[in-house]
Amino acid sequence: MLAGVAQGLWVSHHELQGFDNRTVVIAGAGCEIGAGLACAFARGGARVIVVDRNEQAALRIARTDPARIEALQLDAMQMHLCQRLGELWEAEPLNVLIHLQALRHPDLPATVMRSVEALTLALAGGLEAGQGRVVMICAAGPVGVDTAAALLQRAIDRLPAALQAALAGRGVCVNGLRLAHGAADLADICATVEVLTRPGGLAIGGALLPLLRRSD
Repeated sequence: MLAGVAQGLWVSHHELQGFDNRTVVIAGAGCEIGAGLACAFARGGARVIVVDRNEQAALRIARTDPARIEALQLDAMQMHLCQRLGELWEAEPLNVLIHLQALRHPDLPATVMRSVEALTLALAGGLEAGQGRVVMICAAGPVGVDTAAALLQRAIDRLPAALQAALAGRGVCVNGLRLAHGAADLADICATVEVLTRPGGLAIGGALLPLLRRSD
């Protein structure tokens, strides 16, 4: 899959405007959407740090634009590693934090929730310093799920609002983006992420938004 991405999304012409000298962290970046977003942010002038437990996946993304993209091997599903990253980061300004753990690990929803919460709160100092924007991207929920799965799904849906409340008064906006069933279009994802994260952009906070096509 990654080889195909390298020949497709990574060399696409998607670009997120207005991110010159901004710092972006993408957790769970070793997937097609992570690769595409990293490339798009970098083309828009950002310094991008791609975080993934698969070192080779992160390095392959970083090699597409070594001047702007850095690779960090870290398993964001491990809470103590999230905390350690926060301790090392301290209050260095962080402008954008993208969570893709739900796409990387769709079979571990409970762990994904803990991961998104742990990493966001661990980096809260940097997010506050950078008046940061946080976006959690997740796939459409399963149809006809049992009660336990439905409860987990509802908990994931409420996570952006819970994190927004936890960071109240710190100038940080947390939102979720739910992809539709079927293949996601990178151009639509980039367009929505740009609106949610660009400086001076839409500051909703606590919302879980459906992915809309640019023509919607």
